[in-house]
Amino acid sequence: MMQGNVIYNEKNLNPYVQKTMNSNLLRVSNKEAKERYVRENLEITLEEYELIDGEIDRAFTAMVNARDIIYTRPMPGGDGVQTYTYKTLSGMSAADISMDYKKIYDRVKISKTSTDVPILQREWEIKARDLSSSRNSGGQLDVQTASEAAYVLKVLEDDYIVNGFSFDGSTYDIAGMYQSALNDDSTTLAWSTKTNIETSIKNAVTLLVADKVYGQMGGYNEVINPQQEIEAKALLGTNNTSDNYEKVIENYLKGGQILVTDAITVDTGMVTGSRELRTPTGARAFEYLEFVPPTHEEWMEPGDHNLYGREYMVTLPVIKQGNAICKQSDI
Repeated sequence: MMQGNVIYNEKNLNPYVQKTMNSNLLRVSNKEAKERYVRENLEITLEEYELIDGEIDRAFTAMVNARDIIYTRPMPGGDGVQTYTYKTLSGMSAADISMDYKKIYDRVKISKTSTDVPILQREWEIKARDLSSSRNSGGQLDVQTASEAAYVLKVLEDDYIVNGFSFDGSTYDIAGMYQSALNDDSTTLAWSTKTNIETSIKNAVTLLVADKVYGQMGGYNEVINPQQEIEAKALLGTNNTSDNYEKVIENYLKGGQILVTDAITVDTGMVTGSRELRTPTGARAFEYLEFVPPTHEEWMEPGDHNLYGREYMVTLPVIKQGNAICKQSDI
């Protein structure tokens, strides 16, 4: 299946068939209403509808979740929110000790950023003859198409949180966590060498501590590519398992966690503050604004008997404290 895509213009989405996925599942509480909708609008049985529904939820929730490293905040407005403005800040200069009062004024510098709010989506289709074949044979409907759509949407979301989104493939119009990092340990410390693994993490944490990010409110998180996990397991693990390697790394994370995702490029990594971390003004250091949570809908169109669906969400990563993130640009 094609990868999920990010779009800015889309037809109105039917509010009667929206259902959120992921850890907080919003179910249609009125069973009769759901049965009536399926009966009146879809040429499938309620059992077929629930099978599709369950497979989509399973596919979406089974994956590694980049949401674990960023605070998710539900937002009002739904898909009608097309732009969002937020504030970022830079800190004051250091305090002073002297024998006399001084008049060297400084202040927290706040800047506003306005960005478009996109729709992340993947559409799918189950042919009418496949529906008929399942009924005629008595076999279970093959819903791999729908579950694969949820899967590729989740892949897209992880990349969106970690990196952001670029229209032209070079300049990021929406900067994710890695692209927003203001710290970078560029020292060559390939994880194929055992001592480099711990050194690279210590270096990143040292840079964060220098910016007063002390691992408060949940420690630090380490984000690595699967290739670096393989190397860490081989060098730090017990019989290539995660038993020891996770303990060694998490010792430096002070209660944080390791996220393994190919959303981050091989031979690079990232250490971040906790998703609960707050800026000096009390705002979340990084947030994932959720205007429409992960949602799916199904429909049929006049003129054919195919079943169509869409998995989508309307979200925006907002990084307010870039110095709470450190790239590891050569591991």
